[in-house]
Amino acid sequence: MRILILFVLMFFSCRINLLSDNKKIDSLQDLLNKAVSVKARILTMNEIGKELIEADKKSSLNFFRKAISLAQKNKLKKEEAICYYNLGYDFYLDQYEYNNALDCMYQSLKIFREIKDNSILVNIYTNIGFIYYQMGKYDNALEVYWKLFDIYFSNDDTNRMTSTYIYIGNTYLKKSNYYKAYENYSKALKFAEKLNDEQSKADCYVNMGIINKILSNFKEARNYVFKAMAINNKIGNIENLSNNLVNIAKIYLEEGNLDSALIYFEKAYKYADKIKAHYILSNILSDIAMIYHKKENDSKALDYYKHALAINEEFGFENASAFNLVEIAHIWINTGINIEKAVDYLNKAMETEKKNGDIRLLNQIYSTYEDYYEKKKNPAKALHYNRLSSILNDSIMKKSRIMEIGKLEAKFEYDKQILKQMHLQNVAEQKQRIINIVFILGIAILIFFSVLIWRERGKSEKLLLNILPKKIASKLKRKQKFIADHFDEASVVFIDMVDFTKLSNSILTQNTEDMIETGFHSARPEISSPRQIIEILNNIYTKLDLISKKYGLEKIKTIGDCYMAAAGVPEIREDHAEMAARFALEAMHTLKNFDTGNQTLLNFRCGIDCGSVVAGVIGEHKFIYDLWGDAVNTASRMEEYGEPGKIQVTERFKEKITNYELRITNENFGFQFEERGEIEIKGKGKMRTYFLNTITV
Repeated sequence: MRILILFVLMFFSCRINLLSDNKKIDSLQDLLNKAVSVKARILTMNEIGKELIEADKKSSLNFFRKAISLAQKNKLKKEEAICYYNLGYDFYLDQYEYNNALDCMYQSLKIFREIKDNSILVNIYTNIGFIYYQMGKYDNALEVYWKLFDIYFSNDDTNRMTSTYIYIGNTYLKKSNYYKAYENYSKALKFAEKLNDEQSKADCYVNMGIINKILSNFKEARNYVFKAMAINNKIGNIENLSNNLVNIAKIYLEEGNLDSALIYFEKAYKYADKIKAHYILSNILSDIAMIYHKKENDSKALDYYKHALAINEEFGFENASAFNLVEIAHIWINTGINIEKAVDYLNKAMETEKKNGDIRLLNQIYSTYEDYYEKKKNPAKALHYNRLSSILNDSIMKKSRIMEIGKLEAKFEYDKQILKQMHLQNVAEQKQRIINIVFILGIAILIFFSVLIWRERGKSEKLLLNILPKKIASKLKRKQKFIADHFDEASVVFIDMVDFTKLSNSILTQNTEDMIETGFHSARPEISSPRQIIEILNNIYTKLDLISKKYGLEKIKTIGDCYMAAAGVPEIREDHAEMAARFALEAMHTLKNFDTGNQTLLNFRCGIDCGSVVAGVIGEHKFIYDLWGDAVNTASRMEEYGEPGKIQVTERFKEKITNYELRITNENFGFQFEERGEIEIKGKGKMRTYFLNTITV
């Protein structure tokens, strides 16, 4: 009964919509019948054509054509040009019939030029450029966009000049000409800054970030996207903010930093979920699933892929659904679960591919079929799908090589020009082949010795990077003698082992007593005990080094049993407080009740503060990179006056991390602080401090 009622309601709802649409069309038809002037009839025919596009495409097209015929019959040139524009823009462009849309736009442009009417010239050029862009005819699109730019330039229309520079940048980006794309985004950015056009600024920053990501300049890429994030957060553009977080996640993913990528994908998901941006949500879920698959957590990967699939199927995202089906089938086949159901998923994905024609999807399907038949011990079928996949791989690899060439062209623009000149010279001067061969041999020898020198340099550089941060090492290589930098904002972390001095003394004493009892009177009784102490320290510091690298902290030094690290130096980063907190929490969790191996458990204290610091290199023969400042001293005091197993932070650190989260994301992501109260700190007096307990994601 409930199903019947629901059907009746749906029927009447559709009926009401149809009646509403029909009523509007009837009203327009009535206007057409009553229209006295020819111009009014042409205008009404265009409106009826627009209204019928969704309901009856054939009738819609007939009304547009009748309007054109009527305008031609009465020699109304302007009306004829408008009719061609409407047919191209409202009908053909809506149906993705780009060739027909282009013909209509050029016909409209021709007539407007004949009657010397420039009223909608820029609209026509904009649509022609867009159509060429969608057709992949990027050189044609650029030609049109530059004409459009000249019009805006002559009218001193800075606002539209900005958007046209962005169109041109997008087109060069599609051509993989990253140098030209970056150049035009930079010009657009300058105009946007003058106009205080926040959205255009954010768009430029994102695109410049994408270019740097493609060229593997990951730090620059993140900086640009963070700038876009700040703007989109300020103007309240939640969808773009979600996309920015996705971009940050993908940059980390490109670097191979799966944990950081996961953090930013989860942040992006929260924003996309607020505005119910279903396509963004499904993509994020697929990316998270892929990360868990890489981390060999197939159970979680399947959960996320299934969630993404449900969204894609609900909202009709066919191609994305097909990719999810293949990814789920791939995991099922390789884990040996639901193998037969996996084939159903592959068949369903194949139906979508036949409809949409996606070569990458087809390649994944063939590759997964190959895995299936290998599992079923059917080598003939497996070989068949292997060959099909190999053919597609060749085609995909060709496209990948073209993109890679684009990257190299952007990075080595100057070298490309020199090689081009060399090539032209070789073609033009056939008589100098011998000289050219000698030249090439010389280059080969030079490359050979350069490689030898480079390998030796690599060894030296690796040794230097083990001592100093990369940025500081680069300065030393440039023979910069005095290195000192001031940082307005950084976070400093100290982690100290509780009672380690007593432990080391007890190990030394116990070892000596054991040797006396066993009658072993070595000339070197210290060999065993110091080694044991160093092994404990090395084990602890190695764990801390790995965690600091994970969160982007710079290890500054170890002082006996104390470990010092900093976030925000030597590379400035806005999220230094957040990363320092995450490092401290994971470090204290990892080292909790650390077993030294001789039935002794170690405990640790941690202290954090933030603020301005001075950093630099001291020494000439044995370099050391160190920090100075109130934040360093206070962080040390936080550790010294802390409690075992706890992270003590200053009030300003708590405020910094809270304000940062609110400014960037409008919400706190779960850092929990417990007020300790005011305590007496040597050299500082009374200070209000807090314990950082945990984080909930």
